[in-house]
Amino acid sequence: MPKAILILSAILTASCLFAQTTRSDKSPTPQRVDNRIRVSERVLNDMALKRVLPQPPWSKDNGHEKGEVTVGVLVAYDGTVKRTHVMSGDSVLGDVAENAVKQWQFRPFMLNGEPLQMDSRVVMKFSKKHAEVVVGER
Repeated sequence: MPKAILILSAILTASCLFAQTTRSDKSPTPQRVDNRIRVSERVLNDMALKRVLPQPPWSKDNGHEKGEVTVGVLVAYDGTVKRTHVMSGDSVLGDVAENAVKQWQFRPFMLNGEPLQMDSRVVMKFSKKHAEVVVGER
């Protein structure tokens, strides 16, 4: 009798272990969490490997020659620009700034050996003859 209990106990233990290690076809597949970190304009500027600035003329209309534009930017895990949007400023200059920022390249942001996406913004100041990135001057 004790031998039968021992065998029954071994079978139950093995079946419990087997049930824990096998995945059911109905269980969801693990998905990658969208890991991102918000960084300051200065940190984003320091991590830039390639910057493209717009070249004049910005517009044929004289009303769109000067101003300041803020572009929101999401940098992907590999350092490429994933998404941009104009946050403030003239719409024509905003489009010009956004098209330039889409061409930028950054060093990937690493935390504990894992890359993260960076969420930040770029501020560009336009004059009649040139555009410049403004970092922390406001």
